[in-house]
Amino acid sequence: MHFHVPKPLHGWREFAGEVGIIVLGVLIALGVEQVVQTVHDRRVADESRRAINLELGEITGDLSKRVRTEPCIARRLNEVDAFVTAAAAGKPVKPLLWIGRPQIHTIETAAWNSASQAGRTALFTAEEQNRYANSYALVDNVGESEAREQDVWGQLRGLEGEASVSPTEVFTIRSLVSQARSLDWRIRIYSLQARLAAAAENIRPVPTPHDQGSISVCVSSDTPRARAVQIIDGPHPYVGSEFGEP
Repeated sequence: MHFHVPKPLHGWREFAGEVGIIVLGVLIALGVEQVVQTVHDRRVADESRRAINLELGEITGDLSKRVRTEPCIARRLNEVDAFVTAAAAGKPVKPLLWIGRPQIHTIETAAWNSASQAGRTALFTAEEQNRYANSYALVDNVGESEAREQDVWGQLRGLEGEASVSPTEVFTIRSLVSQARSLDWRIRIYSLQARLAAAAENIRPVPTPHDQGSISVCVSSDTPRARAVQIIDGPHPYVGSEFGEP
């Protein structure tokens, strides 16, 4: 039995040329597809980067509000400490009519979360991913510390209007003041690091002129509660002349 290899109709040379053309066409198509995918990925990465940078700019803009009330926070904690010390020594004390609270931020991380969950951050370089992850970790630390701080100041506000404190309350209040100072320090450090990390990426804080933040802790401690609430809720510059520069 003999087997005959089929021959191309126009010869092997022409057959090889036709196959070569087909292969070349496939390679060109794959190359074009790769170029299109690369351009698409680059566009998606740029869009995600812009959204994340804007979000970090808004966050650092919010954090900068807190910086302007730091002197008020320190002064209020010193006033509470002095009040407790005098009360514990049996000295006459002037009640603290208003204690207030520090600024707290509603930190939105939707752009980062959305990009991460959709896998778009994988289009960034490994170094860029690490830098963004570090910035958002610092932001999360600020949010966690501020939430704890609000709990502490909520307990401190129980002193408003009190003219005396028991020995047990002295210990508790001093512990709360210590916690408040520690949390304030943590927030200042994390906020500074977050702002520096953003600045390293050429991300500028986004100003929010129509949302100047809470001035609660800057209102004088001898302000009656009703008046303090009016000051806080009413239109005001960040530091109003009515209660002085922080």
